[in-house]
Amino acid sequence: MGLMTKLFGGGNDLAATGTDTTNGDHAIERDRVVAPTAPGVFSPTQPGSLDTMRSAPVVPRPRYFTREEANALSELANQRKSQASHTKRAYKHLRSIEDSDTEVTKQHYRYARKVASKELEKVDARTKYAKRLHGLRPGYASLGAGYDRAENKANESIAAIKAAYK
Repeated sequence: MGLMTKLFGGGNDLAATGTDTTNGDHAIERDRVVAPTAPGVFSPTQPGSLDTMRSAPVVPRPRYFTREEANALSELANQRKSQASHTKRAYKHLRSIEDSDTEVTKQHYRYARKVASKELEKVDARTKYAKRLHGLRPGYASLGAGYDRAENKANESIAAIKAAYK
């Protein structure tokens, strides 16, 4: 198997696709077209958990805190601030990756639209060529019949001459 076949696949055998587009068949499955790109991807039917972050409990009423509680909250605040900075960077990179994935997907399907359109043009060209060839068949049949008549006439004349000399 060649490199291009490994990269891009190969063949356009009707038996392999199992469809014949000339009679209106298709293999465009609605559920595959509108299916999510990955399990759990966000959409109106899968909005995600809608959870929020709460690192410390809500204080429901005014109260005093001890030194130990204040120190623990200070440590937790510093820790969360550092984690928030890393998380912000991570989400920024995740958004960038999504942007790149989306651009690649858009470009692929833009290319696929062009291939599909050009495939129709190519099949149309082949079909027109085949129609032209079929249109030429009567002419070739007439030429063949004329040739056969001439050959038979010549053979009959030769046979008559040979018969006259026996």
